[in-house]
Amino acid sequence: MLPTRSSRAGPALAGVGVLVAAATLAPDRAQAQASHPTLDYGPYGVGFAVMEALDSTRAFRPLRDAGGGIAEETARPVQVSVWYPAEPAADVPRMAAGEFRLLADSEIDFDHEPDAAEAARLRADFIDRAVGFGSDRAWAERMWDGVTPAVRGATARRGAHPTVLYFTSAGVSNPLLPAYLASHGFTVASFPSNGRMTEASLEFTPNALTLDTDVGDAGFVYALLRRLPYADTRRLAVASFSGGSLAALLWTMRDMQPAAIVAIEGWERYRRGAEIVSRSVHYDPHRVRVPFLMLERAADETSPAYAKVADVVGALPYADIQRLSFRDATHGDFLSHVPFGHSGHHAEIYEASAQIVLGFLQSTLDSPIVAEGGPPGARGETRRAALPPASEDGLYGVSHDPAVGPVPTEEELYRLAETNPAALAQAYREATRVVPGSTLFRRHVLTRAALFASTAADSSAIMAVVADAYPDSTGAARGDGS
Repeated sequence: MLPTRSSRAGPALAGVGVLVAAATLAPDRAQAQASHPTLDYGPYGVGFAVMEALDSTRAFRPLRDAGGGIAEETARPVQVSVWYPAEPAADVPRMAAGEFRLLADSEIDFDHEPDAAEAARLRADFIDRAVGFGSDRAWAERMWDGVTPAVRGATARRGAHPTVLYFTSAGVSNPLLPAYLASHGFTVASFPSNGRMTEASLEFTPNALTLDTDVGDAGFVYALLRRLPYADTRRLAVASFSGGSLAALLWTMRDMQPAAIVAIEGWERYRRGAEIVSRSVHYDPHRVRVPFLMLERAADETSPAYAKVADVVGALPYADIQRLSFRDATHGDFLSHVPFGHSGHHAEIYEASAQIVLGFLQSTLDSPIVAEGGPPGARGETRRAALPPASEDGLYGVSHDPAVGPVPTEEELYRLAETNPAALAQAYREATRVVPGSTLFRRHVLTRAALFASTAADSSAIMAVVADAYPDSTGAARGDGS
């Protein structure tokens, strides 16, 4: 039986991911603990801030509890960690990795701040847990105490910067990647996955309740980011680690705001992940049409329960997909500060993956838009991501699944049906040439548009599209919307 997460679990455990239990510990522990990942930080300082906000559109607690008491506040608390480009500053204290773990104790109760005794206990718990997994105590202590580039409350660099919404608890297990991206000019925001505070929604394995809650949290955080002067949300990417990749994918399908997607050791290819995400009401592969970078291990988990038996990402025909598979890698190798569950190539894999993610984001968010010919009504523009070559030393391999072409969504086609039926007909026919035989939207959507068309000519034009798309449909001939 898989473990469940308590309401007080935070980044120290959640960021490690659900596959650690199935991962094989490093065979050569001395080699695995020989060095820490080191990154080539950029020209900017790294600021860090915590935003604590209440989403009053969603209830986190009932107004009246089981005893009839009335709650002072019912809104859902959402704690947002933000790394941002800052003005370089000398002789200022940098944040240690363990400080990010302390934030977990105020994820739900914003007024709670761990005192010195509680901070010491959390540090000891982390180190003892690492030692229990077989790590050296001194190594685990360095993991907790290691200094990161982040400076809390640093002065933000002027201007709005491309932004990354990071679907993972970027706490003690992975504080370096957000700081690395911020030092190169990106604003990075992450939020905890707190589910609905029920046993069903706090399982480590993906489940519908947690995913739906995370998608709602993402939309709320996105709205907060739009208010930050140093966050350019028109140049937005989503990045994710482990189970967070499912929520990132569903939020992209729901809102279509990101211009790029990064999934690091995501769950899309595992049976449980594929089943859950494909059954979501938000799932629609036609709504993902941006560059998609996947970083993963080349080998499966040793446990059959985690075998890669599905490929949700492969069902995204309009996304330009790059896959990088790292040999000899484990789940933990893609985290900067995990003292267990990684291989002897930990530092090398982490450093290479961080560089690849940076290059991908720079090419998709910082590069100019490349105009492409597309059917009327489609977005008609895309960003091409730079494809990294396979590593010369064989550390990772690269594969590329190019997008089949720009295709309008159902909503775009429906708007055309209401405003420009002739353009709708042309857009649909062009799209079906991109994907021969594909039915891009349901017949009843079109027939409903025909029924409410403002003129008979518009109605006839729409029904001509229905007849082309569904030549054997009696409903198309009647125009009855059945």
